[in-house]
Amino acid sequence: MRTANNKKRGAMTVQLPLQQFAHWLAVQPDAVWLRQPINGQWHDLTWRQVDDQARRLASALLALGCAPGDRVALLSKNCAEWFVSDLAIMMAGLVSVPLYPLQSAESIAYVLEHAQCKVILLGKLDDADKLEAGIGPQLTRIALPYPTLACAHDWHSLLARHAPLQTLAEQQPEQVLTLVYTSGTTGNPKGVLLSVQAMALTAASACAELRMSPQDRFFSFLPLSHVAERFMVEFNSLYCGAPVAFVESLESFASDLRHVRPTVFFAVPRLWTRFQQGVLEKLPQAKLARLLRIPLLGGLLARKIRRGLGLDQARVMISGAAAISRGLLDWYQAIGLTLCEGYGMSENVAYGCFNRPGQVRFGTVGRAMPGLEVRIAEDGEILFRSPTLMLGYYL
Repeated sequence: MRTANNKKRGAMTVQLPLQQFAHWLAVQPDAVWLRQPINGQWHDLTWRQVDDQARRLASALLALGCAPGDRVALLSKNCAEWFVSDLAIMMAGLVSVPLYPLQSAESIAYVLEHAQCKVILLGKLDDADKLEAGIGPQLTRIALPYPTLACAHDWHSLLARHAPLQTLAEQQPEQVLTLVYTSGTTGNPKGVLLSVQAMALTAASACAELRMSPQDRFFSFLPLSHVAERFMVEFNSLYCGAPVAFVESLESFASDLRHVRPTVFFAVPRLWTRFQQGVLEKLPQAKLARLLRIPLLGGLLARKIRRGLGLDQARVMISGAAAISRGLLDWYQAIGLTLCEGYGMSENVAYGCFNRPGQVRFGTVGRAMPGLEVRIAEDGEILFRSPTLMLGYYL
């Protein structure tokens, strides 16, 4: 696959991420942005509270010796503090390097050294001790407020010791915002350099295309180290002003989802299959199909299934990261849920082709998003041209 930036084509003019955050901070400072469950209890953070914490962490990062352009790693499962940390890194003029929580210690060590990270923020992890060997002594460790690896600094004490940063870094469109590493299935992971402009254009365009607003609700559970979750949930919520709720654990996933009842929901085919299997364990397919065909009863049953899944208020449901079968798409359609399949990659912030609600063609990944040109070369290679493309690979 080849990608190419086309800087001469006149990109959209949009608010940059810190400008967009300042907008919502001014418009709805006391509205809830982030919702974090801890031991089954939900804790809310308003835009004002996120601003305070992010500014304090930004001050701390600079006090620990970080200089503009330095790389800061994030290694944690999804949580509210992941968003706060990412925002703080931007406020301090630094570059975030998200790490996949389930990758090996060897892979983590490679990325940290290749990216030349100075600080690492550590949070919720499974089998954290197995990752210890991947984090060298040269990195300064900061613990998010969850059980994690031993760190020199803990979240609450560090933030309490530092006043909020008063003068934030001024973002520039072509500045590197984040360094995202690919899975490395054919060798060592590749570092994808994504600009401030690319992240801004992607989110602003998606929010406009899908008519997202502060009345929407997001649910974050897929790894934020993957560009699709970061774009679809973190940056889309930042640009449309909608709240985000986080899953607490695998065990609480189903109940957390039913509690949140998101209006925008992004998942991978493997999870859509697990949802289906859970329904069919209680109601075999032959009986389900027969009941769905009965007038009135079929509609009531479908509504009950949607509510049981926690998706009865979902208006945008997206499947991506892998191909989904036509049979699975048809199954969800039968219970009143239309899945919109899309296609993107790390190198274009997952901003590729997408089936819009009301314009879905099963068996395709839909039309190109606004501002994106796509064609198939004679040899079958997929060619993209867009201002959302990466700056290049970090060598």
